[in-house]
Amino acid sequence: MRTLLRRALPGVDVALLLLLCLCLAHTSSLWVQTNRTLAEEETRLGAWGPQDHVKGDHGEDQKNFLPGGRPPGGREAGATESSSETISSVTPEARAAAYQGKGGDDGSCVSARPGHEENQIAAVIVLCHDRPGYLSRSLETLERRLRARSISQRFPVYVSQDGEDKEVSAVVDRFSRSGLVRARWTHSPPAAFEEKLREAVKPHMRSYHRIARHYKFALSTCFSCLGFPRAILVEDDLVVSADFFPYFAAAAPLLDRDPTLFAASAWNDNAVAGLPRGDPAALQRTDFFPGLGWMVTRRLWREVEVGWPEAFWDEYMRSPHVRLGRQVVQPEVSRTVNIGERGASSGEDYHGGAARVRGAEIYVNFVERDLSLLADRAAYRNEVKSRVARAEVEILDAFLEERTKIADGGKRVFRDAK
Repeated sequence: MRTLLRRALPGVDVALLLLLCLCLAHTSSLWVQTNRTLAEEETRLGAWGPQDHVKGDHGEDQKNFLPGGRPPGGREAGATESSSETISSVTPEARAAAYQGKGGDDGSCVSARPGHEENQIAAVIVLCHDRPGYLSRSLETLERRLRARSISQRFPVYVSQDGEDKEVSAVVDRFSRSGLVRARWTHSPPAAFEEKLREAVKPHMRSYHRIARHYKFALSTCFSCLGFPRAILVEDDLVVSADFFPYFAAAAPLLDRDPTLFAASAWNDNAVAGLPRGDPAALQRTDFFPGLGWMVTRRLWREVEVGWPEAFWDEYMRSPHVRLGRQVVQPEVSRTVNIGERGASSGEDYHGGAARVRGAEIYVNFVERDLSLLADRAAYRNEVKSRVARAEVEILDAFLEERTKIADGGKRVFRDAK
């Protein structure tokens, strides 16, 4: 890329040119990533989803109140449909109709209790494997955020554990006793799966296959077995902001009503050290699926579950034939930070990417904000164009400095909102 630019624009500082382009776009408080076309098909889609063996540890039933109306009811545990069609050969409508309602490879399903109850906003699923330290910090933060706002009943927390690591199990048990974790699901893939990985997949790629299978298991359990209308996925190395849950409470009705929206994410890849802090109250529509703390509806899961990949589930969610021109809601300032220096994506992948993203330090009650612009795709697009046209170029010397790769001495923490 740099070589091509130097040939096309001799005498121009390529790094400065690239930085100017970045800064011009970033000055808009309604920044939209445009690495996909906005003119693709807009489609309203169907309803829910499952896979693998599960064990449930259940807590007490809870009831609560969801602002803005009642969510659709859930499917009964064990209801099934069948099809062998794949995502590459069917339309979104056919994918939804082809949905298979099984729990595990043998059709098993977790107990329907404690499942979805009226007026709960979403199940919070914390996915973990073998990092008890990260899991403990993540659950501690979730517990603090939920209890500080007295909204724990609106967002029941489940832990989906891949394997049976004893230290991880001990952490889950501790938070079950505290009342935070409502149930634990143990994901135990059959021996044939691990044998296949050993025979056909390179060692450094196997974790991506395990992660994709675990995600499918967790989402299937949430939607098919327990009947939740929405799920929030949080990996064990994520720490959430004080307004993480108000953000998703505000995003939920947007996803329910707008067929041009795909999902909602609490993460923003552009909220990196060295760039302007951005507007903490601004939300955006983006063509890129960020992940890292995200909400999905049952109807979208019913669609994407049919073609769920064996590995790299996040790239699958970004694929044009899956996204179909739909967009993702995200905050301008990230509501999650990633503390996972050790994991599938470690080393430079972590330090050069996720470690650089800073989280929000100002609490915003998104439920009380006017989000009508986000709900109107055409109006939002016009507003973005207008702001970019009015934007001024800003030179950010600090952005080019190596020391900005890891901010705050390598520690990424949220300050509790007062």
